[in-house]
Amino acid sequence: MKSKNIGSLSLITILLLSMLVVEANSQIAISATKQLITAQSDRDSEVYFSRGIKRIQSRNYQGAIADFTKVLEQNPRSAEAHLNRGLALTRLKKYQEALKDFDRALEIKPDLAPAYLSRGITRTQLEDYQGAFTDYNQALQINPKYAEVYSHRGLIYNRLENFNGAVKDFTEALRLHPQGKPAPASIYYHRGLAYSQLGDYENAIKDYDRVLQINPKWTQAYLNRGLNYAYLQDYTKAIADYNRALQIKPNSADIYLSRANIRLRSKDYQGALADYTKVVQIEPNHANAYYHRANVKSHLKDYEGAIADYTQALKISPNLIDAYYNRGNIRLQLQDFDGAMGDFQKASDIIQQPLPEIKN
Repeated sequence: MKSKNIGSLSLITILLLSMLVVEANSQIAISATKQLITAQSDRDSEVYFSRGIKRIQSRNYQGAIADFTKVLEQNPRSAEAHLNRGLALTRLKKYQEALKDFDRALEIKPDLAPAYLSRGITRTQLEDYQGAFTDYNQALQINPKYAEVYSHRGLIYNRLENFNGAVKDFTEALRLHPQGKPAPASIYYHRGLAYSQLGDYENAIKDYDRVLQINPKWTQAYLNRGLNYAYLQDYTKAIADYNRALQIKPNSADIYLSRANIRLRSKDYQGALADYTKVVQIEPNHANAYYHRANVKSHLKDYEGAIADYTQALKISPNLIDAYYNRGNIRLQLQDFDGAMGDFQKASDIIQQPLPEIKN
């Protein structure tokens, strides 16, 4: 009997041990499965994240948003996924949604300088310049050598007409730009704008020179450089720049109008007349071109032609006061006293008109 009891106990012990081994193996299996699931989830997140970056680069912003959303479903605390989804949203001009992503990225990772930069750019788009300044300054506290932040803060200084601040920031952005890589033409371009506003035309021209070395087809850079040459009364170089701009955009009424104005400054009245005529050929309803051509014709004593152009300008833009005054003066010289008084009266009536009601 005793031996039977011992045998029974041994069998029970073996069964219990077997059960423990099975349970242990089961726990190991569950743990291993969880690890595999986690590993697979991490791999999926990496795949979605990488694809999201590539989609931003290829301008598939909707696809990028979908990919970063997948990442965030698996890892809600991925600051980088919030940042990049916000960037994709800004490309679609969904600025408020983008701000939420940038805010969340900075809640998770307060030292993420690119998120401050991106939020600052977005706030600039929304004309929240003070908020943008705050973000740019915060980014520079984290990374004082963040060249891109200086260039974007310089843009705000230009918009707010703090041109000295703009020049300083653009100069710092250029100083910090990685050696061996060409600096973006846009930095020189916007610093040129600031120099020009400060009356430093020589430095503005040097910056536009650099812009055009980098991008020889930047039409507005030719126009801006030409205008700075005109400020220095170097009309030959100014006209040469407008000619180059017209080679790029041969049917631009605006460029012909600008060249006409420069020719007028240099007292090339026949050249100005030809350019204003070209403008109205391209855009027949361009009131300013008719008005300025009338002024040139008046200077050349083509009074009937001037009256015709002032009249055409007023058909297009009936409240062009100077056109009434100028036409009135010509009519006075031609002893058309009734016509002259009618023009002066019309100009007076326009001046006395009440301002239109501004509705909120």
